[in-house]
Order: sequence, then structure tokens, then C-alpha cells
Amino acid sequence: SKSNYNKMVALLVFLCTLLGLSTAATFRLNDTAGNLCLLLDGNFTAVVNGTSTLLSNTSDASSCNSTARSALLITVLNDGSKISFVFNGSSGTWGLAQITYSTANNVIANANSSSLFNAVNYNESYECDAYQSVSFTPSLGVVLNVSNWRAQAFKFTQDSFDYAVHCVLDPTPAPTATPSPSPFPSSSPSPSPSPSPSPPPSDGDKVIPIAVGAGLAGLVIIVLIVYLIGRFKSRRETSYQVLP
Repeated sequence: SKSNYNKMVALLVFLCTLLGLSTAATFRLNDTAGNLCLLLDGNFTAVVNGTSTLLSNTSDASSCNSTARSALLITVLNDGSKISFVFNGSSGTWGLAQITYSTANNVIANANSSSLFNAVNYNESYECDAYQSVSFTPSLGVVLNVSNWRAQAFKFTQDSFDYAVHCVLDPTPAPTATPSPSPFPSSSPSPSPSPSPSPPPSDGDKVIPIAVGAGLAGLVIIVLIVYLIGRFKSRRETSYQVLP
């Protein structure tokens, strides 16, 4: 049934997201010279009267002209209806000009493409990771859900996307702040410099302590000799006094 099909599509998207797999479709158009003219990829889900369909099939009527700066990408849904993307370029910029939905009976509804895409310079791609829901007028019961998509048209410097300009809905990464020096001294003690090794003593430095030691030793010897002589004289005088 239709409800079961929608649940299967939603479950498929959820499982792919959980497992890190991509449900994105990639659309690529070349000009008549075979050069890359339009590159579009992302998660595009059309919900028509409650039935969800991932955009993946491209009509042969799609075309891109690098000289005229015009591209038409037509995707075909399961019920035969179509969602078309029109890209135009002029004055050094390019952008998404129109999104249309047409039923199998050629009943056409237009979407407000300016809410989805802003013009950027040539040799630049446009990227938007945010989830967006695009409605059509008249509604015809169709909504286009878009997320994680990127586009570039007409001019490329390589065979893939060039520098990306992000949409305003994507968060801007905060600049990395450089810590400024504190006007107050740090509370943590600064490491003390390691002591440098003392140079070896020279010969002149050795003479002084040797001379001082020798002088002290000589002084001790002199004092000892004087003491012994005094003791010897004192004993002789005492012995003289004892004799009758």
C-alpha cells in the first residue's frame, strides 16, 4: 500500500544515515562539446500526495549550454510526473532560476527557487547541508525535501566541484581565538634554571689553600716546641730545689 511504501522509503533513509551510507543522487550534464556543464548531487525526496520518491532518474530531454549559460535538468518520478531544475548564468554569476513540477497530464506548478539557492560566481559551487522543504504553487499535493546538496554550472576549473559557498542556513564555524597574554603574573612558579657546572679549579687557586694549611701546621709545631721547652725547664728547676 501507499503508506507501507512511504514507511519503506523513510526507513531506507534512516538506515542509510545510521550506517553512514549516502542516499544522495548525482546528476551530471555535459554540453555539446562534451565538457562538464552542470553538476548536482544531494538528497532530493519528492512527496506527491503522500508518496515519497527519491530523485534519481534523469530525462533525456535534459540539456546544458555552456555558451548560452542555460541548463535544464529534468528528473522523472515513478508515477510519470517530473521535477525540473532550470539554471541560468549572466554577468559573472550563475544560480537556480526555477523549479517546476509537472504531472503526467502536463499540469505545471512552480516553486520559489530563491528560497533554496542564491547566485554565486562562476568557478564556484553552492552547497547547503541544512534540511529544506520546497512547496509549489498551486500545491498539487507535492513537496520537495532537500538536504546535503551541492551544485555548480557552466564553468569549472576541474572535473568536479570547485570552492563551495555555503547557504546561510549552515552554521558558520567559529574562528579559533588566539589566547592573549594575561596582565597578571602567573600563579604557577616558573621553572628555575638548572645550575651550570662549575669550571675546574686552576693551579693558582690551589696554591693559596696549600700555603694557608702549611702556615697553620708550622704555627702548631712552633707552639708545641715552645710548650715542651717550657715544661723541660720547669722540671729542672724543681729538681734543683729538692737537693740538700
